[in-house]
Amino acid sequence: MDFSIRVAVETILNEVRSDGVARNVIVSPASLDILLRSLACGAKGPTLDQMLDLLGAQGIEDLNSKAAATMEVLRLAAPENNPPVVADVDNDDDDDSRPYRRRRPKYDDEDVPAIVSCGNGIWVDRRFTVKASFGKLLSEIYRAKSSSVDLQSRPEEAVKEINAWAENSTNGRINKVLSPQDIESNTALVLTNALYFKAMWDGRFFPHCTSNNDFYLLDGTTTVTVPFMRMWEHTYYYASFDEFKVLKLGYQSGRSNGSPSFSMYFFLPHKPDGLPEMLDHPLFRSSEALSQTLGGLEPVRLKKVRIPKWKFARKFEPTETMEKLGLTLPFKMTGDLAEMLEEGGELLYVSKVIQSACIAVDEDGTEAAAVSAVLPGIGAVRCSPSHEKFIADHPFVFMIVESKSQVVLFAGAVFNPLDHE
Repeated sequence: MDFSIRVAVETILNEVRSDGVARNVIVSPASLDILLRSLACGAKGPTLDQMLDLLGAQGIEDLNSKAAATMEVLRLAAPENNPPVVADVDNDDDDDSRPYRRRRPKYDDEDVPAIVSCGNGIWVDRRFTVKASFGKLLSEIYRAKSSSVDLQSRPEEAVKEINAWAENSTNGRINKVLSPQDIESNTALVLTNALYFKAMWDGRFFPHCTSNNDFYLLDGTTTVTVPFMRMWEHTYYYASFDEFKVLKLGYQSGRSNGSPSFSMYFFLPHKPDGLPEMLDHPLFRSSEALSQTLGGLEPVRLKKVRIPKWKFARKFEPTETMEKLGLTLPFKMTGDLAEMLEEGGELLYVSKVIQSACIAVDEDGTEAAAVSAVLPGIGAVRCSPSHEKFIADHPFVFMIVESKSQVVLFAGAVFNPLDHE
């Protein structure tokens, strides 16, 4: 997933470098990775070679093997495969006077697992037919459903159908990933991926402990007043580096054997304006370095943890970012995506990649969703912990990660918790 994480980091850096006010960022590396791997299944020649190289795969079998592993993690976390089970929570945890305690779900005898839903779709214009081999791969590996739509004569109806699928796949959180304007005269098909995540904190933030405090914006001096969730004296998985520190907050997993385990990681620069320097760290350039770091966090006693509440949605087109990072051939008319269609595939190229994502973080937990779409057209070294507090009162990066596989479901940056739109 190296390439998709690099896209996420570069998207955050684009906001840092922008002349205007930096906007909050959310990207789903997992969603983008699944989509690019499914796209590569329809490529050949130099286009396939470039995609395999950037996606870190030795060949189509290796590419699909890694995709299948990711899909299996998401399948195991689906509600039908991960029901609530009895939780081993002591009765004295019912004492709400304690600032921090083990989060009890709505039903006292249950530990609520994370809800993860992943869906893939291929929407083919009625003028074309998907190659049987490509359709079989998408169905078996990516569990994609194929639909025939009229992208040219009735783009409004086609877009309405695709958006309805996105809304259903994200539990109603994303209801518009495409507009009729996104469908061009040469659009032959649309590949989509939708990812939905909802989980409760394993350690609960109590609403009555939430209070307003100043949050410093990227310039390091301007502040806004935002609600901060609070925890006190407790042991957390934590590490401190030269430029930043990392905190891990886990989600309830359901505690059943084999259940995926998810956590949110917060990457906080030591300096209020230190986000650009932090993102230059090797940790954000390599999945291997990221996995080693996240897996190597140690339990540390912190006196205070303060995290802002936030909620926002974003739609972005990472096409230029991916081209900047070396993925160029699928976007050229000379690119070779001939393995997708029975006829006309030799003229197929990607005209646009779109991802819509949203996230909400509050005292109970996190809800996030993303929908990605591809529209092909025809023609460090860790330091010893030295900080007693983790107070996220200035811009930071977050990631939602599955602990065993290290799959990064969502990544982003909060520049201003009040930036909801």
